[in-house]
Amino acid sequence: MYKASFVLLTCVLAAAQVHAQAVELIPFRDTTPVAASSAYNNNSRPPSAACDIDNLNSATQWMSSGFRWVDRDDHDKGTTGDNSPWIAFYFDDLYVLDHMNVRNFTESDGGRGIKLVNIWVSVTGNDDDWTPAFAEPVVFTSGVYQDWSNDGKWTPYDPQTVNFNGVEAMAVKFEILSNIYSNNFKTPEDDVNATIAGVGGVQFFGTPVPEPATMTLLALGGLAMLRRKWPA
Repeated sequence: MYKASFVLLTCVLAAAQVHAQAVELIPFRDTTPVAASSAYNNNSRPPSAACDIDNLNSATQWMSSGFRWVDRDDHDKGTTGDNSPWIAFYFDDLYVLDHMNVRNFTESDGGRGIKLVNIWVSVTGNDDDWTPAFAEPVVFTSGVYQDWSNDGKWTPYDPQTVNFNGVEAMAVKFEILSNIYSNNFKTPEDDVNATIAGVGGVQFFGTPVPEPATMTLLALGGLAMLRRKWPA
């Protein structure tokens, strides 16, 4: 009985040790690292811009349109643009998510940045098994502010951190419900701000989920240790 209990404890501790490894920057999938409902211009504001690490870390990214993703804006074509914008990020493997850093849209006054967002996760990386990561929409704040100590120039905020607290995922999707202007993308087409949402850059941090074979080896290692210490 005592040996069985010790074996169980050893397996539990081994699993805990795997999950306790250092949190790391999660790499994106080599092919299709990011997808989106639409893009304003794939040459200057493509979905891929949102997973460019330089965009997230650059304090001057807001100065160039190429440093952000923006959904389709068709206000000048007589339509309401993208009424249900979303953007999804795909990882190279299954991870236990710790947190993500998000630099919001920073062009102009930042009002076109994302505000209310439903966050979805997929443990397979497929688009048919999204489940909610949180019970309520995540609220994002503006990406820029007016620095009146510097002649009122628009200045980017630091990226905003969102904690996942151990959710497992191979992909994460933002379902964007409104922008900073609080538009829901369904207002008349004559409102230029009603059809635009964007984000500057996103980074995810976590630890790889161990393969079942890894857990089996850890358990067998614990059994081997027991056999050496307590011969039958």
